[in-house]
Amino acid sequence: MLREGVQLEAPNKTRYQHFFDGVKAGDLVLHYLTGTLTMQREKQSSVVGVSQVASNPAVVGKKIIADCSNALELPKPVSYGELLGLKRKSLSLQRLVGFSMQRYLTQISRSDFESVLNAHPTNARRFSKSPLARMLRKVT
Repeated sequence: MLREGVQLEAPNKTRYQHFFDGVKAGDLVLHYLTGTLTMQREKQSSVVGVSQVASNPAVVGKKIIADCSNALELPKPVSYGELLGLKRKSLSLQRLVGFSMQRYLTQISRSDFESVLNAHPTNARRFSKSPLARMLRKVT
């Protein structure tokens, strides 16, 4: 279950520094769990939630950390197979799923974000009522 106080974190190594370079406060983040990160079978290798980056990434000890807020757990996880099968996806998202989601952080377009949410109508409805959706409507 996603909770407030979620953090993005990675070792402070060159590979991860590049991933975190473009992350800034206010960005939306999809939470993807690999098979080893959860014992819950329905959440393995799936997008399970979305949150907003609350603070720009900072180096803390030997880690790079960015705090997140407004965490929203998706009622129905979007599996890797469903991501592959999305009809409407950009070349960037096609490449990402082609790498078996091995990139730590990558930018996706708003239309890709909407495609992932719309993979299950219950996810899109839950998101539309969330503080994150209200924030997006103000920005656009």
